[in-house]
Amino acid sequence: MKTKRHKRPLRLRFVSVAVLAVLITATAIVLIAGTGALACATGQIRILKVDDAGNVINLPGAKFNIHPTIYYGSEDLVVEDNDPNDHDLAYGVILLQGVLSNPGGSPYTITEIAAPEGYEIDPTPQTQIVDFDLYPTYTYTFTFVNKPVGHEGYTPGYWKKWTKFWDGVGTDDVTTTIQTTDYFNATFGFAPGAGEARTGLADTKTLLEALSVSGGDLMALNRHAAAALVNADSGIAYPYTLAQVISIYRDAVGISPDPGQWEIATAKRAFETANQVGGPGF
Repeated sequence: MKTKRHKRPLRLRFVSVAVLAVLITATAIVLIAGTGALACATGQIRILKVDDAGNVINLPGAKFNIHPTIYYGSEDLVVEDNDPNDHDLAYGVILLQGVLSNPGGSPYTITEIAAPEGYEIDPTPQTQIVDFDLYPTYTYTFTFVNKPVGHEGYTPGYWKKWTKFWDGVGTDDVTTTIQTTDYFNATFGFAPGAGEARTGLADTKTLLEALSVSGGDLMALNRHAAAALVNADSGIAYPYTLAQVISIYRDAVGISPDPGQWEIATAKRAFETANQVGGPGF
């Protein structure tokens, strides 16, 4: 009579209780771990929007397609400046965090699909291999250059030279509201005695005189803001309206409607870029 052999009960051995799941995507197999080296390396990608001079375009509306997705999943990712994926509140800069290293060493390709209003899309996709295993603290930057669409704009020097186009004398004026003798502070909405602390200019300083103030930072902003007023009121295809120029300037010097959206440096760059586009003249 044969002795009946009993099978040993099956024992389950758990390698680590920290491992919660295995996600299989179209591009990679990633172990999601609470702790330990099994976690996938992640890092940051920055997308910059700049003009021809390399200045950040501090305007909303830029949108990009990223292939393959930088997060878990199989679909391409579309991001827009200041959407929930963006960890940088400034317009013109998109900061993406928790980005996965490229699966299998393949590159990420980012394509601009919408540009800020008044600018052309940069048609050239940007491609890079992103490896946070080798460079865990490196921020990979993708830069896109936008050019104004059919705009005109003239410098402070131009309007200083061609005062006849906005001096209110004769019939050759191209402006309807802005004139050489208008006071800078009053034009930007400051009550008497309240503007100098913000603008650095006396209440008696005219727009024509503001075109010639020397210095950088705030004074450079003043020069270009004065020229921006003339450009915006001259009937040309300037990227900002008269109301927008005033609003941007007031915001940059710490006044309503949305203090903090614009700063002196970013407003100065925006006006300077718009003022240097040029055009056929008058």
